[in-house]
Amino acid sequence: SSVDTASTGIATVVAATYLKVAYYYNGGTSIVVAVDDVVVATVTATPPTTELTMSFGLQNGEAVAKTMSVDYAFWWKQR
Repeated sequence: SSVDTASTGIATVVAATYLKVAYYYNGGTSIVVAVDDVVVATVTATPPTTELTMSFGLQNGEAVAKTMSVDYAFWWKQR
């Protein structure tokens, strides 16, 4: 199948803090991103017709190690 990737910077993270990040896919052409219950981005994307995969990543702009902890992940689908 094909791959359609869209990425955007959504938040600046402060050390030793927690963020609540939410994604909402409208089933068509956009993904809404919210941080701590505030919408911060709407990403235009046309996902492939196969399964979707949620990914997490860190951007490291310094020559030091960066780590990320994920407390939980929850996926929900209305049928």
